Amino acid sequence: MRTSVAKAEPQPKTPAIAVDNVVPLFSDGQRDRLADLWETLEPVALRVNTGEGTDAYLRSLEIFSREQRLGHAVLAYVSDVMDGGHHKFFHGTAGILWEDAMSGLRAIGAGDCAMILSEAALRVGGSPSPMRAERRNILKRLSPRFHDLDARFVGCGALVRLAEYIKENRAAFYFTKAPI
Repeated sequence: MRTSVAKAEPQPKTPAIAVDNVVPLFSDGQRDRLADLWETLEPVALRVNTGEGTDAYLRSLEIFSREQRLGHAVLAYVSDVMDGGHHKFFHGTAGILWEDAMSGLRAIGAGDCAMILSEAALRVGGSPSPMRAERRNILKRLSPRFHDLDARFVGCGALVRLAEYIKENRAAFYFTKAPI
């Protein structure tokens, strides 16, 4: 196996992105635009525990607002589905977020996207387990197909709606405690 190493170009430092600067100028198909939202929700992403069950997950988010928690769940869900579809979402640790992602999608006014997630959850038994190993076993046993839902999801506009929701609820997205 041949490995080539390219010399990395120095990257300019980018200023921190304030909530006021999150502008919905992107479509759901432009993955590189996720960076603005990830940076806004980074304190949640750094703290959230998605690998040890529901209790650990809830404890890890106690210092965050409901809006921050749901915003992170929506962003993680969208990122996984855009990167590898619903199968990737339920197969990975982010699958524990499915209920918060659904609530978040409804909260941001993306009910059509929430319906897609609801249909995906039905294909994984209706109420996917918070435990990754159990979700993986169900995926293996049921072999659900998600291609139709993945295709519908691309056009549902969840990222634009999340960015608008953050701007409209900016006070709920200021972090007052150290995340770590």
